[in-house]
Amino acid sequence: RKKTRMKGCVFVGHHQNVGVAAALSSHSSLRRAAFPSLGGGKSSKVFSSLRRRRRSKDVVQSSQCGSHEGRDYVAKQIVSTTTHASSSEEEATKRRNQVIVSPSIAKANLWDLKQSVEKVLEAGAEWLHVSVQDGSSYAPKISLGSPVVKCLRTNVSLLEKNVKIDVKLNTREPMDRIEEFVSAGADVITFAPEAAKQPMAVLQKIKHSAKERERDILAGIVLNPSTGLYTIEELRPYCDVVVVMLVNPGLGTTPYKTLDEKIKRVRSVREYFGPATRVQIDGGVDERSAKELIKAGADTIVAGSAVFKSDDPAKVIRALKGEEGGVSNKEHPRPR
Repeated sequence: RKKTRMKGCVFVGHHQNVGVAAALSSHSSLRRAAFPSLGGGKSSKVFSSLRRRRRSKDVVQSSQCGSHEGRDYVAKQIVSTTTHASSSEEEATKRRNQVIVSPSIAKANLWDLKQSVEKVLEAGAEWLHVSVQDGSSYAPKISLGSPVVKCLRTNVSLLEKNVKIDVKLNTREPMDRIEEFVSAGADVITFAPEAAKQPMAVLQKIKHSAKERERDILAGIVLNPSTGLYTIEELRPYCDVVVVMLVNPGLGTTPYKTLDEKIKRVRSVREYFGPATRVQIDGGVDERSAKELIKAGADTIVAGSAVFKSDDPAKVIRALKGEEGGVSNKEHPRPR
């Protein structure tokens, strides 16, 4: 076996020459200097052989992957499927995130609740908000309960309107109230995690009760002004709805001195929960502030007096949604 020396390096045999020659194939001048034993003719034959082997390998790989037409077809199918799935998700999110107004019946005319409710439903309300308070230290006032929810569910269904009964439990230990309000006909149930010993179990209870009755009930939590987002991280995957309270529950006071502070809070909640979860705002929302809060990420507006006390609730609802034909700033000038 012939040895060829090159500046202290020893290459043994013909196969080693071929391997190094392949690595230096793009540098013909250096190849000729390093391998004088491989003359022009022999060098050409060696590198031609290597090229043929390389082409042969490419052909085998191509045959294993299928024809160009086959690969193009598969690629098109993957792109088509991915695009279709992406567009379907976007459409579903868009449908789910259409702005909804949920008039709070606490501000309705309780002497004639039937007429008040029918009036706002005809005006375009898609949800009806029921704020339940048990008079505990969590929410000092006592307000509407499950009999009212059952009455609303029964009679609204008779009107053949697709309206959700939106129940917010401002009660101590909401776990004890889930079955009661699910049986009454609630379509949306939210609660404050601070009021529950095991808030995740409450969310799961809502979904379990809905499944038992073959109903679609939205579950969620209420974020009071003092509730930090970091405290509810583990609950986030279980929430269909999150309520951003802009006032302290049961008191009506607010820590937010300006609209900008409210916008900042809503924006941070939207970014934290993502586009699929409904972000509901509750507490002192009017036509002027609703537009900016919607831009920040809110998509469900709880409004009481603004809707029920209006002579034209349809116009107010359009304004709360940010639609054309709503109440203008000229009609309701901003207070100084």
